[in-house]
This record gives sequence, structure tokens and C-alpha cells, in this order.
Amino acid sequence: MDILNKPINSFGFQEIVAFCQEGHREGIQLDYKKDIPTNLSKHFAAFSNTRGGVIIVGVEENRQTGIPNGWIGVNNAAKSIEKIHQWASNVTPIPRYEVRVTDEQGSKVFILVRIFEGDRTPYYVQNDANLWVRTGNISTPIDIASPDYVELLFKKKEQAGVSRNRYIAQAKAVYEVGLRNAERERVAKISAEQEEYRRKKAAGDPAIIAAAFAGGFVSRFYQQPLGSQASMCTILVQPFYPKEALMKPSDIKDKTREIRDLHNTPQMYYPDLNLKPIPEGVFHFEWGEMDGQIDCHQIYAAGLLYSSTDVLMVNNEEKIIYLSHVIGRLFQILKAANNFYQLSKYQGGLEGYVEIKGTEDIKLVGVQQQMFFRDLRGMMPEYKLDFSDLDTTKLADPVSFQEFYIDFVKELFWSIGYQDFQIDVIKRFLKDSQWLLA
Repeated sequence: MDILNKPINSFGFQEIVAFCQEGHREGIQLDYKKDIPTNLSKHFAAFSNTRGGVIIVGVEENRQTGIPNGWIGVNNAAKSIEKIHQWASNVTPIPRYEVRVTDEQGSKVFILVRIFEGDRTPYYVQNDANLWVRTGNISTPIDIASPDYVELLFKKKEQAGVSRNRYIAQAKAVYEVGLRNAERERVAKISAEQEEYRRKKAAGDPAIIAAAFAGGFVSRFYQQPLGSQASMCTILVQPFYPKEALMKPSDIKDKTREIRDLHNTPQMYYPDLNLKPIPEGVFHFEWGEMDGQIDCHQIYAAGLLYSSTDVLMVNNEEKIIYLSHVIGRLFQILKAANNFYQLSKYQGGLEGYVEIKGTEDIKLVGVQQQMFFRDLRGMMPEYKLDFSDLDTTKLADPVSFQEFYIDFVKELFWSIGYQDFQIDVIKRFLKDSQWLLA
């Protein structure tokens, strides 16, 4: 049983008993506590400074081996949970964590505390000059960080940023290659069509002769260079600390259907089912032969999911962006990300953003726009909003996910200019899409 890579709300009392019976040893990411301790602040700091992990309260371990030898649980008391939150608040910066209580058996429960690897290292306990880290040692599971380790913690966030930016740059480069290849394909199709037109005209084809009198050759393919008349919406999400591959690229392709729809969520269309290999990942690029619209999907072994799609529509020569298309794709990307991280057993913080380019003076139509006083025209050439405080726990828990999604969409609409935002509008959109919980 893998408690480190699964949502802790998926474990009940008996699952924790079974986990203990398997004899999992305390280590750098796992800690047992027989009772509610006097203070857990050092543990919050230490786990955040190291690799994150889980504390199980209600389990007694053998002090020589670190293996559980008693697991009767603790009394279910709300004050105990309050204490845990207080201990977390004694750490600076505030760590990212979650607390869950199992079901009761014999008036006893287990308390599970998951602490994520911190994205703002180093983490300090207030009024404590020491910097604590997990060692994985049975006798001293928590120790004072060495000077070298302290330096590493200060560089950790910077190095994570370098890694994330590398994957973002790679995704953008792959998109540009896909766009150039698609443009060459478009030009080649038009050239082949022109050549066929000339051949038939020279052969005296009656239909072609009639077309020549009516105005000459007209291609059925899109006439503008691909991307030149587009408003691209790019959505990206990846681990805060991209490290080793979470899943082999070949496994990503094999599990495409599960990544798209692991939990039978209606109307999921990302990722495309025809993904092709690229270095460290898979991708799909397509363009509309009639309208020139672009859609690019990418997923990387290190956990980056990327979508870039043209959201510009032309209606009676008026250029329009329907924001329902943007937030609909956002929902699908985040759900696919949750499925990917569950399949790859990744737990941790996430980074990403939604970016819409080519918006200046474009009509921006709100979701179920009759609920708004007016439609807007883009004031900026582009809009971009980063995800904040996002992690795999929020994606995995349906209620937390819905709350995060609604709050993010609200902030996105505000940045675009919709000050009269109504949450009920988004809930109605979710309901119409069969995505609303309640």
C-alpha cells in the first residue's frame, strides 16, 4: 500500500491498520506518532525543507527499527486538529499541508497529516534559530541542517524555476515546430490543388473552364498563413519541482484515454487520442483546413501538460472570443492533470498559467452573456493569470477542485474586465457541461 503517493482522504481506519501490518519503516517521508505530540512545528518545517511526507498519529513504532508495533489510533477530538493547524501556523513561510481523520472504529481514529515539499524554502519555526530537516535516520529523524544544506535550500527554489522554465521553453519550441510544419502542409495542399486545376484546365475540363470564366482558381483551403489571424489560449500546468520522469512517454501514449477521462467525467476532449512521440513526451498538432484554427496538445514525462488552441471566432466579419471556450478547456486540462498525477502517483505543489494572446479590441463574450450587462473588448494585447497555491490535493478532491476552479475563473474574468461577475453563472456553466457537483 502506497500512502505517500495517494490522497490521504482515500484511507480509512482499516487501510491504515493494513498499512501498519505491512511493516513500513519510518523514513525521510514517513513518521509515526502514538499520541498527539506536544508540538509538530519542527516536523512541518523539516518535511517542507526536505521532500515532504506523511505523519500518522495513532501508531506506535519500535524505536530501534522504526517499524510499527502498535496501531490502536487516538481519540477523535476536534481540539487535536486545531492544535495541528496552530503548529503549522508557527512555521514561516506557512507550509502547504492537509489534515484528514479516518473513520472511527471503537471510538478511535487515525489522524493523517500530509506535508508537501515546500516551494519557498527554507522554512523556519518561529522563535527557533535552527533550521530543521528530515534525515531518515531512525534515532534522529529530524536534525539541524548543515551549512551546505542551508545553502542548498536557498538555491532550491531558483533551481526549480530553471527546470520549469526549461520545460516551458521546450513546449513552446515544439508548438512552433508544429506550426511551421502545418504551414508547409497548408501551402503544399494549395499548390497541389492549383496544379490539379491547371491540368484539368489544359485538358478542357468543362467544370474548370466554367470556373475560369466565373473568376478563376479559388482554393478550398485556408488562405492566410497559419497563426497570423489567431488568438491563442495557452494553458499549462506542471510540478513545482520537476525532477525525474513521472511516467515514460510510451506509457503516456498507452494511457491517453485514462489521462483524458480516468473518472468518467463527461465531455473530456484533452488530450487528443492520437498523440505522437517527441523528446521526453508526446504531442498532437492539428489545423482546420477551412478556418485555419490551430490546436496543440503536449504532455511530458516530468509532468508538464500543455494546451494551446485558437479561440478566435469570426461571426459576420466581427472577431469574437467566447470565454466559455477558454474556461471549458481550462477545466479539461486541470482534470487531465489530476488524472496524470494520480496515474503516476505524484503528490506535490503545482505551477502553471492561463494565457490568451491576440485580444486587443477583440470582442470578449462572457459565459451565458445574458447574465452580464455588456460584452467587452480586449484592452490588452494579451491576458495572463498564474495558478496560485495549487497542488495535487486540490485537484484530487472534487469539492476543493470545484472551489479552486470557480475562484480562478472569477479572478480571470475580473482581470479581463468583468466586474459584475456572478458565481451562479459559472455554476450554471458547470451544470450545463455536466461538471457541477451540487
